[in-house]
Amino acid sequence: MPAFNVVHRITPQVQPNPNDCWATALAMALSMTVRRVKDTAEFNGVVLNPDGSLPDTNRESIRLLCRGLQLRAVPLSRIPAIERLATLMRSRPVVLLGRIRHRRGIILHALTLYRLVGEGRADNTEIGLVDPSQPGTHLYMYNDFANRTSGPVPEPHLLLVR
Repeated sequence: MPAFNVVHRITPQVQPNPNDCWATALAMALSMTVRRVKDTAEFNGVVLNPDGSLPDTNRESIRLLCRGLQLRAVPLSRIPAIERLATLMRSRPVVLLGRIRHRRGIILHALTLYRLVGEGRADNTEIGLVDPSQPGTHLYMYNDFANRTSGPVPEPHLLLVR
């Protein structure tokens, strides 16, 4: 197995309101402000929910958001293999969008993935992420992350990558 050492500088940010995880995760990954991400989304015609959250089922909004931020959406049915994720993270952090259980029901949530370091096996490779709903950075072993046995990992939906 190849060793991986993908580490990107990131300034952790906490979302300014409960529905801005998508904009905050993108701001961290792209070295932008949350306001700039939201302004870019609005300029490009992204339709948000009335509460400011990103619609879970509106593929056109995701397409417009990606176009405006020069990203591409990689559909997922599960967390990708380490090698695939390392390739996607090669040039900059990526944003993982997915569904989580929340007191308001099943909601869309976003995380910024910025670090992948280890020997290439799930039990000896760490992944670093920022959950915009919590302060600071978090490290998990890849097997815990991929199996969602610890941490705030959503049911995978999309990776937004540049």
